[in-house]
Amino acid sequence: MIPIIASPYRILITLTTLIQAFVVFVLVAPVPSNQVRGFIVNTLNHIWNESTTLRNVLLILNALNVIELYLELRFLFVLAPPRPPVDAPHHHRAEFFDMQIQLFAAERNTYLAAFSLFIYLIMRRLLDLQQQHVRAREGQKAALKGRQPQAQEESPVVIAEPVADFSPATKKNK
Repeated sequence: MIPIIASPYRILITLTTLIQAFVVFVLVAPVPSNQVRGFIVNTLNHIWNESTTLRNVLLILNALNVIELYLELRFLFVLAPPRPPVDAPHHHRAEFFDMQIQLFAAERNTYLAAFSLFIYLIMRRLLDLQQQHVRAREGQKAALKGRQPQAQEESPVVIAEPVADFSPATKKNK
């Protein structure tokens, strides 16, 4: 049996991916109020904006993930040898099984690298969207507090003019 030893790089990528997945879970989890959401988002944004080391480490890890993803996909689709025939001698079958192990490892590494890149992009986009949401809610509340209840101002919402209907059913009726 071949001993399975995880490299420190794989362990680091796996832990980073799990932490990023936890951050994504925290960002999409339902919260009881906008104040709680604001606290979570502002805390995560503060950590992200103040820690250049964190940003640089994740940038380097993602660059390594892109390189690894390219190399593993290249191995899977270009360099992988064809399957031996059924009536091949036994020593060819042993080589085939060794190659199968390498292919499974390359496939695992491909999934890990792709998921790590994907979850990083999702985390960054969710953090930006949640920050925009919190700012919009704060602006909306500030506008409501600043508005006088006695003075009835005109609504800032502009209603669009109806668009002409060009469907075939309306053309026949005309």
